[in-house]
Amino acid sequence: MAIKSVKKGGLIVIATVGKNPTFFAFEEKTIRGTVIGSTKDMEQVIKICDDNKLSVITETYPLEKANEVLKKLKDSQIQARAVLIP
Repeated sequence: MAIKSVKKGGLIVIATVGKNPTFFAFEEKTIRGTVIGSTKDMEQVIKICDDNKLSVITETYPLEKANEVLKKLKDSQIQARAVLIP
């Protein structure tokens, strides 16, 4: 019911008392929603993915270089995503 009561861009905060670890409020998660296009747009995105025409840009690094990678990310020296490999 709270979701329908909040205006666009609004915020819902769930505060609880007790210790029920299965309740998602204890996990301090954030839920956000957005509109990213029409149904037709999404059909095209799915087709591109299905046709393997979408390449993911990543850089891989050994786990031992985690601190170096964090600095590169902070300094915008990594183009898209960095993946640490154990």
